[in-house]
Amino acid sequence: MPASEATVVQAGEREVRVSSPDRVIFPSTERTPAITKLDVVRYYLSVGDGIMRALARRPTTLERWPKGVHPGIVLSTREKGGGDAFFQKRIPRGAPE
Repeated sequence: MPASEATVVQAGEREVRVSSPDRVIFPSTERTPAITKLDVVRYYLSVGDGIMRALARRPTTLERWPKGVHPGIVLSTREKGGGDAFFQKRIPRGAPE
């Protein structure tokens, strides 16, 4: 299936280009419809103020799932999809492992 044409959404004072907005990120289940990339973007736009308040000054990480969520998924962590997923924690010296 060819990629859908990019669209632009307004996020605060910025225009953000969303490539492949029709790409299915979360497949449908017996109880829920498929969720597209644009659906995810619209969700985050709708809860953005609350999320930004909740995440302020907190550590975060980003996982890239270039082909959506599905069994056997491989996380893309480096350019060209090489490398392993990571877990990093920063704790004070002397803290238990």
